[in-house]
Amino acid sequence: SSKVDALGYAMTFDPRRQCGTVVANVCILDARDYARAMVHVVPVFQSGYSLGRIMGLAVGGETFAGYSCPRGRTILAPVCSVSINGMLLKAGIPVTSRFGGLLEIRDRRPVRFVELIEYSGTSVDPLALFIRAGMTQVKACAVSGTGLIGASFREFPSAALSGVRDVVRSLDTAGLQGVVAIGRPGLPLLGVPVTEGRTGLVVVGGLNPMAALREEGIPMEIRPLAGLDEFGRFRDVDDLARLGRRRITYVE
Repeated sequence: SSKVDALGYAMTFDPRRQCGTVVANVCILDARDYARAMVHVVPVFQSGYSLGRIMGLAVGGETFAGYSCPRGRTILAPVCSVSINGMLLKAGIPVTSRFGGLLEIRDRRPVRFVELIEYSGTSVDPLALFIRAGMTQVKACAVSGTGLIGASFREFPSAALSGVRDVVRSLDTAGLQGVVAIGRPGLPLLGVPVTEGRTGLVVVGGLNPMAALREEGIPMEIRPLAGLDEFGRFRDVDDLARLGRRRITYVE
């Protein structure tokens, strides 16, 4: 979609210096649910079903990725997978986001896509649709290593394969792991065929932590592709979980 392209183009993240902006998703929930929410999202980050192990946080009156947090609410903002598009674009590699889907994981290994929605065919983020429909199994995946997670399927020119690998390595070093698989030129990847002259790339869904919250029945609003914010404002999820235990003293 045009928003995917616009945000990917506008981000300024430099993995070597670990500064600049990245694209964030925003989830707004009741402040009283924060500690409980962190219990469910931390395993998702620890299992690698998110982009890196960092997340933005804003409380009443603060702003994140252009969204102002109302009083009594909390914003959780995981990094959006479109940040990977932005990094590839900065390296001169044009990438096409083709599908958002549900990826079957078995024994912590990706098996195949079981559902796919074309980005060009919807104005709503496909992963948000799957989450709202209750079709994800992210929490089960994080706990047992088997289930369905959100992931997106991208394509890039096969001539850029070594360049893509370089970018993925630099992202891993910067703590933004999130690439599930890189295909072979012209060959299907995880059951999805590619256009001639192109290679598939599967990226974990940035909304997976939010899917776990929906699965656990925690009320929230999701704003996919919310906007940009400074990399330095994102914090390690373990620190955010400790903050929840310290700051929130209610009894569940």
